[in-house]
Order: sequence, then structure tokens, then C-alpha cells
Amino acid sequence: MIRLGRPDWLGLETGAGLTTAATAFRAGEGPVQVLGFSDRLRPGAGDCVAAIRASGRRVILLSGDGAGAVGETAARLGIKEWQAGVTPTGKAQAIAALKEGARMC
Repeated sequence: MIRLGRPDWLGLETGAGLTTAATAFRAGEGPVQVLGFSDRLRPGAGDCVAAIRASGRRVILLSGDGAGAVGETAARLGIKEWQAGVTPTGKAQAIAALKEGARMC
């Protein structure tokens, strides 16, 4: 049997140093192998965030990725407000709430 999925589904603790998006793989009773994925920031991403902030706008990162990967990206971009595990519907709801003046983070 081959199992592929979230590390916790294959018996690894979620806080086991997995800061990037991770997928675990196990063949039969063999050891669990972890594949780590990370996003590379586009050139100029930091400058873009800085320009948005300089224009007086609030910068919030909403992502469907896990907390480790989102927090890492937010830190690299200097974004203090972020949420992970947000579905597309949740993102639309968050944007609507922000337009109405609610605080999301």
C-alpha cells in the first residue's frame, strides 16, 4: 500500500520542524518520507508590498496554505497580518468584511 498525504495523516507530529508545505509518502511499512515544497517569491514582491504600505493601505496575506508556509512568506515580506488555511470562499468573505470596515486579523 502506498500512502501520500499530510504528515500528520502518516503519523508525524505537525510541529516536527515542517515550516514549508509538506507532503508525506509511505510505501508499505517503510519509513515515512517527507517532501517539502516552498514557494519562491517573485522578484520585486517585497518592493510591491512596501509600495502598497507606503500608499497608506493595509497589507494582509490570506492563503489556503498551512500556517508554517504562510507565516514564513509573511515574515520574508514584512507582512504582520496573515491567515492560513483560508478557503476561496473564506477569502471572498474576508474581503467583503474588510470593505465593510471589520478587522480580520
